Amino acid sequence: MDDVEAVRIQEIINYGFYDQVETMRVLFGFGQPLDYAAPLFTSGALTEYWGGVIALIAARLGVQLEEIRETHNVLAMDRDVEIAVGTIAAGTVAAIRFDVQGIVNGRPAIVVEHYTRIDTEAAPDWPRCAGGENGYRILLEGRPQLTCEVTMADEHGGDGGLIANGMRIVNAIPFVCDAEPGVLDTLAIPAVVSRNLRF
Repeated sequence: MDDVEAVRIQEIINYGFYDQVETMRVLFGFGQPLDYAAPLFTSGALTEYWGGVIALIAARLGVQLEEIRETHNVLAMDRDVEIAVGTIAAGTVAAIRFDVQGIVNGRPAIVVEHYTRIDTEAAPDWPRCAGGENGYRILLEGRPQLTCEVTMADEHGGDGGLIANGMRIVNAIPFVCDAEPGVLDTLAIPAVVSRNLRF
């Protein structure tokens, strides 16, 4: 790119399949009143979980972060919805949006955004993936403007992101074992192709 104005990464997922009650109802707050103080948003967890992504991108771009900010909001639906963890009642939290912002020169320059729904009809005005219910989008704002979208088919029950993350870790094992002692980040480990080729 000639000019880079911002880097934005979006996760867009329907969590209706996710059957972890503690995560869904307590940590995220699905099914809770709209003013529920979800631990995900009140404990610094967003920065703890996603701040490393912001810092890694900043390091790769060679920019200094001034701070990391968190924002979030929630929306309800006007009807009850049955999902893997039970009933999400009308008027309670049915969609969550949050972002973690890396601030450079006083503005959000590196941003990780999550748009999480429990039903296709929840938060109809929030971003969606063009190719399916679940996926990731990378937006490079500048000249030229670039967008890359990766969508996951639903045949794994929504676990595509978990599989992809797990395989990154499993395939890194040989490189980690061969490395000198110390901490390795994603930039130090080469990208690999799956060994489970099924042609």
